[in-house]
Amino acid sequence: MGFGGSTGSSALSSASDVSLNTVTNSQQLQYNTSTAKWTNGPVATRLVEVVNTVSASGTAYTIPDVTTATVHDITLSGNCTFTFPTASAGKSFTIRITYPATSYSITWPTSVDWPNDTAPALTQVQGKKDLFSFVCITNNSWVGFVAGLNY
Repeated sequence: MGFGGSTGSSALSSASDVSLNTVTNSQQLQYNTSTAKWTNGPVATRLVEVVNTVSASGTAYTIPDVTTATVHDITLSGNCTFTFPTASAGKSFTIRITYPATSYSITWPTSVDWPNDTAPALTQVQGKKDLFSFVCITNNSWVGFVAGLNY
């Protein structure tokens, strides 16, 4: 017996394919290709960005791994050398830099590949912010790009 007019291997073939009366709010129907049956499975976790706020960078700051935070809101408090987490395919994070009254510079890790092999010019204007994103496509480097400048 089919349900919902579906045909093919992923159609429900009988009411015994899944226990509909035991599905909870934290579950959804999922097709199991190994058993060729529908089962109750966990609802996919929604992506929620964790923000790491740093009120004073100091002269050196290490970005924590993406398992800790994926967005970093950093106010510079000196010329700062950044250290990034180990690059691993599929990881990404964003940094928002706020410039205080004094213009400070950033030294980026050598593991960042910038367009044209050149790090972008920083805004370095009191009260302004720059936004940078980093993604790892391969396991050996971060690809860096400007998400926004001077806002």
